[in-house]
Amino acid sequence: MPGTQKSTLDQFKGQKKEGSHPAYQEYKQTDHKCFEKIPQEWETYKLKQISGVFPSNVDKKEKDEEPSIRLCNYTEVYNNSEITADMDFMEATAKKSEIQKFRLEKGDVIITKDSESWDDIGVPSYVAQTMDDVICGYHLAHLKPYRSTIDGKYLYYFLESEAGSYHFHIEANGVTRYGISTNGIKEAPVTVPPKGEQEAIVEFLDRETKKIDHLIEKKTKLIDLIEEKRTAMITDAVTQGLDSGVGTKSSGVPGLGEIPEDWDLAPLKYSSRNITVGIVSKPSQYYVDDGVPALRSLNIKENKIVENEFVYISEEANKELKGSQLHTGDLVSVRSGDPGTTAVVPEELDGANCIDLIIIRKPDGYIPEFLSFLMNSEASTSQIEAGTEGAAQQHFNVGEVKELVFPKPDLDEQKEILNWLSPRLKGMDETEAKIREGIERLKEYRTTLITEAVTGQIDVRGEV
Repeated sequence: MPGTQKSTLDQFKGQKKEGSHPAYQEYKQTDHKCFEKIPQEWETYKLKQISGVFPSNVDKKEKDEEPSIRLCNYTEVYNNSEITADMDFMEATAKKSEIQKFRLEKGDVIITKDSESWDDIGVPSYVAQTMDDVICGYHLAHLKPYRSTIDGKYLYYFLESEAGSYHFHIEANGVTRYGISTNGIKEAPVTVPPKGEQEAIVEFLDRETKKIDHLIEKKTKLIDLIEEKRTAMITDAVTQGLDSGVGTKSSGVPGLGEIPEDWDLAPLKYSSRNITVGIVSKPSQYYVDDGVPALRSLNIKENKIVENEFVYISEEANKELKGSQLHTGDLVSVRSGDPGTTAVVPEELDGANCIDLIIIRKPDGYIPEFLSFLMNSEASTSQIEAGTEGAAQQHFNVGEVKELVFPKPDLDEQKEILNWLSPRLKGMDETEAKIREGIERLKEYRTTLITEAVTGQIDVRGEV
């Protein structure tokens, strides 16, 4: 790993608020950077000394000769703190020996062992119920704690802490994708209090993290409400205008309803002479280590590309693929996942190429930002959903884009609507940003609390 990479454990040193929780009376030093001292009566072990460690190689393929099972996959572990029987596990098959070895039992812990980022290795999840027909899948390691020494829920909390993840972060290997070896997992150091203290720590953390998670959930729901209000406000403005007193006419378009009577209405193909798609046929043949950037995925918010993922293609390939180059003022849309989500191409991406994204060349009769709002509105969503109804997977294509029907006020009115939206959206964004900051602070506090409890920097025995 590059020398500049380090665990965020250092961020928590010295940040504990004095007096918030008592400390232990006596400590002893350790040889571990992730926990330099622990209470006198605690011990440290390597993970292999207190738990079985079983990396899974059970894939998603189904074989007729094998028994049917349900598979606990990477996403179930990565996205959930607990694994329970009511989850929507994948149907698969496995050998009898694999079922025996990787069957999930209450008290087990599962961790991820691969990631696209070095600091996202070893994410744990606690198995809350025994499930005879559910087994641990590929890209995961199945931990079976030795119950006489360590409680499974305590081990989960330790691995979730910064002290627990520190070892996995520094042991991660890779360039574009990172992983940790079986030996790297087995060698992870773990703090082990007496069993009674483990139970007290688990009870304390269950209670306190539940409170924090509840606050995070409330704030997340508030963000969802702001997003809904934003979408509704944009849709009303770009499809109804700002003057509620004007006459209206039926659009005849699903999800669009009535529009101002003096607004034009036509398929998008009449406003943009060139609607095309980026590289779709074996794009990897054009990849080079350094060259012209080619976008292949987007994170779009309010017409703007807030994040992007790109590869490089050669200068020669970029000239050959001139038809998929992006230019300032074009619109670019995603084809799958959330089809139709659109952004205006900014100056800094002028001349870049793109992969499997739809390009709408700068349209006639529309301010690009106004058309982008229309593309991201319910007026667009309803038409896209109607066109993809019954399809196995929603996948937006050029033909569907050309047939999208949108209202078209004159340019002065479009500008007036954009000027009206701008300060209101800015205010919503600022409110949302403050809420997200609050969520991040709660998450940081949650991690700090867990870290201090499982390393004995605070004594919670009197608080349960």
